[in-house]
Amino acid sequence: MTTTNDIRQLIEKWFKALEMDDIEAMFECMDDNIEWINIRPVKGINHILPWIGTFYGKENVGKSYNVYKDVIEIINIKPIRIVIEDEQAVCMIKETGICKLTGRNYEVEFAAWFIINNNKIVWWKSFIDPSPIIAVFKE
Repeated sequence: MTTTNDIRQLIEKWFKALEMDDIEAMFECMDDNIEWINIRPVKGINHILPWIGTFYGKENVGKSYNVYKDVIEIINIKPIRIVIEDEQAVCMIKETGICKLTGRNYEVEFAAWFIINNNKIVWWKSFIDPSPIIAVFKE
Protein backbone atom coordinates (compact mmCIF):
# COMPACT_ATOMS: atom_id res chain seq x y z
CA MET A 1 0.00 0.00 0.00
CA THR A 2 1.19 3.48 -0.85
CA THR A 3 1.44 5.68 2.24
CA THR A 4 0.79 9.40 2.54
CA ASN A 5 4.53 9.91 2.93
CA ASP A 6 5.19 7.85 -0.24
CA ILE A 7 2.72 10.01 -2.18
CA ARG A 8 4.26 13.25 -0.88
CA GLN A 9 7.75 12.06 -1.85
CA LEU A 10 6.54 11.01 -5.31
CA ILE A 11 4.92 14.40 -5.94
CA GLU A 12 7.98 16.26 -4.70
CA LYS A 13 10.17 14.10 -6.97
CA TRP A 14 7.80 14.87 -9.86
CA PHE A 15 8.09 18.63 -9.42
CA LYS A 16 11.85 18.47 -8.95
CA ALA A 17 12.06 16.52 -12.24
CA LEU A 18 9.95 19.18 -13.98
CA GLU A 19 12.08 21.97 -12.61
CA MET A 20 15.30 20.21 -13.63
CA ASP A 21 13.87 19.23 -17.05
CA ASP A 22 14.67 15.60 -16.20
CA ILE A 23 12.40 13.57 -18.48
CA GLU A 24 13.84 10.27 -17.21
CA ALA A 25 12.91 11.12 -13.60
CA MET A 26 9.47 12.24 -14.80
CA PHE A 27 8.96 8.90 -16.54
CA GLU A 28 9.94 7.09 -13.32
CA CYS A 29 7.04 8.84 -11.57
CA MET A 30 4.41 7.90 -14.17
CA ASP A 31 2.51 4.68 -14.73
CA ASP A 32 2.94 3.34 -18.28
CA ASN A 33 -0.80 3.86 -18.88
CA ILE A 34 -1.16 7.31 -17.31
CA GLU A 35 -4.13 9.47 -18.31
CA TRP A 36 -2.97 13.08 -18.51
CA ILE A 37 -5.57 15.85 -18.76
CA ASN A 38 -3.80 19.16 -19.26
CA ILE A 39 -6.38 21.86 -19.93
CA ARG A 40 -9.30 21.14 -22.22
CA PRO A 41 -8.72 22.79 -25.61
CA VAL A 42 -11.25 25.52 -26.41
CA LYS A 43 -11.21 26.56 -30.07
CA GLY A 44 -10.45 30.25 -30.46
CA ILE A 45 -9.45 30.67 -26.82
CA ASN A 46 -6.54 28.53 -25.67
CA HIS A 47 -5.59 26.79 -28.94
CA ILE A 48 -2.44 28.93 -28.92
CA LEU A 49 -0.97 26.55 -26.30
CA PRO A 50 0.22 23.61 -28.42
CA TRP A 51 0.78 21.17 -25.54
CA ILE A 52 -2.73 21.11 -24.09
CA GLY A 53 -5.22 18.27 -24.29
CA THR A 54 -5.71 14.75 -22.97
CA PHE A 55 -2.94 12.20 -23.45
CA TYR A 56 -2.75 8.50 -22.69
CA GLY A 57 0.48 6.68 -21.86
CA LYS A 58 3.95 7.86 -20.90
CA GLU A 59 5.10 8.20 -24.49
CA ASN A 60 2.29 10.61 -25.39
CA VAL A 61 2.73 12.61 -22.19
CA GLY A 62 6.44 12.82 -23.04
CA LYS A 63 5.63 14.12 -26.53
CA SER A 64 3.30 16.74 -25.05
CA TYR A 65 6.01 17.77 -22.59
CA ASN A 66 8.54 18.12 -25.42
CA VAL A 67 6.15 20.41 -27.33
CA TYR A 68 5.77 22.46 -24.12
CA LYS A 69 9.55 22.68 -23.69
CA ASP A 70 9.94 23.80 -27.32
CA VAL A 71 8.05 27.01 -26.53
CA ILE A 72 8.37 27.47 -22.74
CA GLU A 73 11.39 27.75 -20.48
CA ILE A 74 10.44 26.91 -16.90
CA ILE A 75 12.04 29.27 -14.43
CA ASN A 76 10.39 27.80 -11.37
CA ILE A 77 7.65 25.26 -10.69
CA LYS A 78 6.91 24.34 -7.10
CA PRO A 79 4.02 22.90 -5.14
CA ILE A 80 2.77 25.50 -2.67
CA ARG A 81 0.51 23.07 -0.84
CA ILE A 82 -0.12 19.34 -1.13
CA VAL A 83 -3.26 17.75 0.30
CA ILE A 84 -3.36 13.95 0.34
CA GLU A 85 -6.30 11.65 0.99
CA ASP A 86 -6.06 7.93 0.37
CA GLU A 87 -4.22 7.53 -2.95
CA GLN A 88 -5.16 10.95 -4.27
CA ALA A 89 -3.48 14.31 -3.94
CA VAL A 90 -4.34 17.85 -4.90
CA CYS A 91 -1.55 20.38 -5.22
CA MET A 92 -1.54 24.13 -5.53
CA ILE A 93 1.36 24.98 -7.78
CA LYS A 94 3.19 28.18 -8.64
CA GLU A 95 4.91 28.28 -12.02
CA THR A 96 6.98 30.99 -13.62
CA GLY A 97 8.39 30.76 -17.09
CA ILE A 98 9.38 32.48 -20.31
CA CYS A 99 7.74 32.12 -23.70
CA LYS A 100 10.67 31.32 -26.02
CA LEU A 101 8.80 32.78 -29.01
CA THR A 102 8.39 36.27 -27.50
CA GLY A 103 10.83 36.39 -24.57
CA ARG A 104 8.00 37.43 -22.25
CA ASN A 105 7.64 36.11 -18.68
CA TYR A 106 4.52 34.71 -17.04
CA GLU A 107 3.47 33.57 -13.60
CA VAL A 108 0.52 31.32 -12.82
CA GLU A 109 -0.90 29.44 -9.88
CA PHE A 110 -2.92 26.35 -10.60
CA ALA A 111 -4.20 23.15 -9.07
CA ALA A 112 -3.36 19.61 -10.12
CA TRP A 113 -5.20 16.50 -9.04
CA PHE A 114 -3.18 13.29 -8.94
CA ILE A 115 -4.27 9.69 -8.50
CA ILE A 116 -1.47 7.39 -7.39
CA ASN A 117 -1.35 3.60 -7.69
CA ASN A 118 1.65 1.42 -6.79
CA ASN A 119 3.63 4.62 -6.15
CA LYS A 120 3.13 5.85 -9.73
CA ILE A 121 1.02 8.69 -11.10
CA VAL A 122 -1.85 7.02 -13.00
CA TRP A 123 -4.02 10.12 -13.51
CA TRP A 124 -3.34 13.85 -13.60
CA LYS A 125 -5.71 16.72 -14.26
CA SER A 126 -4.76 20.37 -14.15
CA PHE A 127 -7.11 23.20 -13.26
CA ILE A 128 -5.77 26.50 -14.52
CA ASP A 129 -6.72 29.86 -15.93
CA PRO A 130 -4.34 29.85 -18.92
CA SER A 131 -4.81 33.59 -19.62
CA PRO A 132 -1.39 34.64 -18.22
CA ILE A 133 0.34 32.08 -20.42
CA ILE A 134 -1.73 32.90 -23.52
CA ALA A 135 -0.91 36.60 -23.03
CA VAL A 136 2.86 36.04 -23.32
CA PHE A 137 2.44 34.36 -26.70
CA LYS A 138 0.99 37.56 -28.12
CA GLU A 139 3.40 40.24 -29.31
